[in-house]
Amino acid sequence: MVEESGERAAKEREEIKEDVEISEKKGDLYLVFGGEISAEHRAGKIGFGGDHFKGGLIYGEGFDKMVESSKSKVVPTTGRHGEGEIYHKNIQVIGGDISYSFGNDCQFGIGAGANKWDYIQESVVRIMKNKDIIKENTNSVPKSEFSGKAYAELTKNIANTLKLGGFVGYDTKAKLIGGITVQIPINRK
Repeated sequence: MVEESGERAAKEREEIKEDVEISEKKGDLYLVFGGEISAEHRAGKIGFGGDHFKGGLIYGEGFDKMVESSKSKVVPTTGRHGEGEIYHKNIQVIGGDISYSFGNDCQFGIGAGANKWDYIQESVVRIMKNKDIIKENTNSVPKSEFSGKAYAELTKNIANTLKLGGFVGYDTKAKLIGGITVQIPINRK
């Protein structure tokens, strides 16, 4: 009976020890910093994450570009023709994403999110004679678009003090996207 009580007590101590070890292994919270880049934009990222998930907000700027150009035929009687371009300028990008990773030391993950693109659409129209501008008109209108994105990521624990990751994916506006993340533990036990 005494042996039975001793065995039971030892077993209970072992179970408590395992529960403590499991609770110490679970629940790390991370502050996430990162960046995202494409041919269309660059953005910074900040958010929070756990051992296998993370989410964050991005904010950045797009690259100004001409999106359309046109030129009319020369009118034989006047020698005049028309030219025009449409530009996207002052592009601001704000969005967010979430991801989930599988594994422990080296993690493979998948993520998804959305971005909102605010910009000024500037139209420039010119009436030309030879190479001289006879008349020019510029019109600017604020515009917004939304895009969705999906990506795959690889994250590696570095000396149990932080996680370093990289991702590559597809955005419906920016097309190919990529970036890095750094996760710093804020409640390590």
